[in-house]
Amino acid sequence: MSERILREQLAAWDRKPCLRRLYGGWFEAMGREMPPGPALEVGAGIGKFKEFAPGVLTLDIEKTPWTDMVGDAQCLPVRDASLSSLVMFDVLHHLPRPVLFFREALRVLRPGGRVIIMDPYISPASYPVYRWLHPENADLDCDPLGEGGVCSDRPFDSNQAVATVLFFRKPERFSQEFPEFSVIRRQRLALLSYPLTGGFGGRALLPDAAIRWLARVESRVPLLAPLLAFRTFVVLEKHDR
Repeated sequence: MSERILREQLAAWDRKPCLRRLYGGWFEAMGREMPPGPALEVGAGIGKFKEFAPGVLTLDIEKTPWTDMVGDAQCLPVRDASLSSLVMFDVLHHLPRPVLFFREALRVLRPGGRVIIMDPYISPASYPVYRWLHPENADLDCDPLGEGGVCSDRPFDSNQAVATVLFFRKPERFSQEFPEFSVIRRQRLALLSYPLTGGFGGRALLPDAAIRWLARVESRVPLLAPLLAFRTFVVLEKHDR
C-alpha cells in the first residue's frame, strides 16, 4: 500500500472520532490477549496499534514511516522461538498462502506464544458489502491451507473470506493441519455500527453520537453477531504437542 494511501487513512483516523473509538476498543482487546514478552505486529499500516501496545515491533512488506522492520509474513525475518506474540490486523486475508504464515508462526513463537488476529468476517449482512461494494475479493470457496494459495502474489491482493473459512466454516481442517495451536478465542464482532462509520475511505452514514449509541446496543445482543458481524477476532496459542 502506498504511503499516499496510508496518509489518507491517517487523515481519516484524525477526523473521524467514531472510527478511532471502534478501532481503539479493538486494539485494547488485542493488547489484553498478548502474553508478556517480545511482540511483533505484522502489517502495521499507519502504526496505531503501537499506541496501545508501545513495546511492540512493527513489520510491513514495504518501508513506511511506521515500520521498524521490512519483511514478508510468510517468511518472517525473526529467529526461532524468539517471540511471545504475533499481532495481525487486517493482514491475514492479504496473504497469498496463509499456510506459510502459520508455519512461520510456529517457528518464531515460544511455547505459550500467541497469534492475535483481527480480520473480516463473512456474515449474511457483510457478504453483499464485501462481495460487491468492496474493492477486495470475498471467495468462500477458497482453501486457505492449500499450497495453491487464496489470492495472487500481487502486492495487496486479498480474499476477505480467509478467516471465516479457517475458523468458522472448516475449523477442523485448521486443527488437523496445526495441532500445535489451540484456538482460545473466536469471536464475531463489529455489527452495523462498523460499516456505518464509512471506514477509512468513505463518509460516516450517521452522526457520531448515533453510531456510539448503536455500538452500545450491539454489545448487549451478541446473538445477532452470526447474522450481522463484519469482523472476527481470533486468538491462537502455541503449545507443545
